Amino acid sequence: MIDDLLVDPTVIKRLKLTQSQLALLSLLLRRVSASHEQIVSHLYGHRIDGGPDDARKCVEVYIYWLRKALQPHGVKIDNIFGVGYFMSAKHKEKTRKLLKGSLQ
Repeated sequence: MIDDLLVDPTVIKRLKLTQSQLALLSLLLRRVSASHEQIVSHLYGHRIDGGPDDARKCVEVYIYWLRKALQPHGVKIDNIFGVGYFMSAKHKEKTRKLLKGSLQ
């Protein structure tokens, strides 16, 4: 389940999304925007060690792969320098439809 949305498991498999990518996508669907620090906290805050030393780079890699998986479906993840990553309402709605399996 992402953002109170029942997700079609076949969609996740087809998009080849990892658990970390799904967690990041969930955060982007719930928030107006998310900074690197907020994403790192969301992904690794539960870990005693605070996550990998290069956690900021991991975020960039997760964003890259999310964009690559979602772009063919017309979904865009934007970023504003100094603010963070965000999805417009239109792209959030497309993502929700895609995850439910009602958008191919």
